[in-house]
Amino acid sequence: MECYEDPENPGQVYVRLLRQDLLEELVMSKKRGRLVVLMVDEEFLVYRPTNGTRMTSPPNVDLLVKDVSKVLGRDVWSVGKNNASKDSSVHIFTDMDLYDLSDLLAKELNVRVFCHLFHRVS
Repeated sequence: MECYEDPENPGQVYVRLLRQDLLEELVMSKKRGRLVVLMVDEEFLVYRPTNGTRMTSPPNVDLLVKDVSKVLGRDVWSVGKNNASKDSSVHIFTDMDLYDLSDLLAKELNVRVFCHLFHRVS
């Protein structure tokens, strides 16, 4: 998957490629809350509910901070202060409203976070 920001329209982000299996699962799932995919730079973090049930709440912010920090090569204890590449970004792909979570994650990690909300196909 590849995301890029349009240089002529700052803030406008385009997704060039999403892993086909994850894209199909996000778009074709008949139930909401089955999948949350984070793309951290070029790495994927996939969160699914246990036992095939749906997620009733988003993943825990502390867990996300820990996982994303590890992918970024940061120490969790000094997460907002050190060696963050200015180009680092986190993209959240889901069919749930996680905009508040993305704001919290951006503040905790001091990186740009984009939330992409997918709508199911009827």
